Amino acid sequence: MNALKGLLVILALILIVAILVLLPVGIYHYVVGGEAEMEDFDDHAQVYEQVAEAAMAYYESTETAERLTLFRQEDRLTLKSGEEIPLTEDQRQALGEISGRLNYLWVEEDYVILWGDETKKYGLLYADSPLSVIGDIREEWYSGMEYHRLNGDWYEIGNWGI
Repeated sequence: MNALKGLLVILALILIVAILVLLPVGIYHYVVGGEAEMEDFDDHAQVYEQVAEAAMAYYESTETAERLTLFRQEDRLTLKSGEEIPLTEDQRQALGEISGRLNYLWVEEDYVILWGDETKKYGLLYADSPLSVIGDIREEWYSGMEYHRLNGDWYEIGNWGI
């Protein structure tokens, strides 16, 4: 009987230690996500932020509640209709500096995603609450979406693991 109690105490201690170790690892993985694809993001973060903020400012000026889709063409942003989005010279320069593989933008009230193209296999998400946006996107249409935290406001998102 005492041996059984001793074994139960040892199993309980092992379980408690496992929980105390695995819980922080799980939380870390939830917040950070998978491995980064863009290794030099920090070198260009300010440029990406300038582009995202220009897109969000335009969105606010339209007073729409629907997602805007913008296309990047070198140093210009256009709507599907071909109408060009007004940008300052600094914004144009920033747009010209971002990676050539990010040419398709989704803009909503609380986030911007710079997608590689219409396939949405890789993108950069800019938001005040990126994990909330990621949760919404996963729930609504992209359940297998992967993500990786680049900094407090930026996450890589997409499906690069397959």
